[in-house]
Amino acid sequence: MTATLAWSTSDRTQRRLRGGFEGEGTDYTVLATELPFVALAGAALPAVVCLVIALLLARRRGQAAGSGSGSTPGSGSTPGSGGGGFSDLDG
Repeated sequence: MTATLAWSTSDRTQRRLRGGFEGEGTDYTVLATELPFVALAGAALPAVVCLVIALLLARRRGQAAGSGSGSTPGSGSTPGSGGGGFSDLDG
């Protein structure tokens, strides 16, 4: 709704929709060409921002969980002992 309101109040749109004397020169094609794109962008932008924030938070949580879980010395899960340890080279 904000994107549509900003588009409708812009100088460019006002020039095209107000036209000249008694509506001469009014260009209503902008309603069919620009308005759908503005509405789609206004709906898609918040969704994309939420997705980016969710991905960044998931990455941060993954790094925090990965740094706290590791094999401690003497736990028996070293990469060469067959205790199920994995290295970066494992596929």
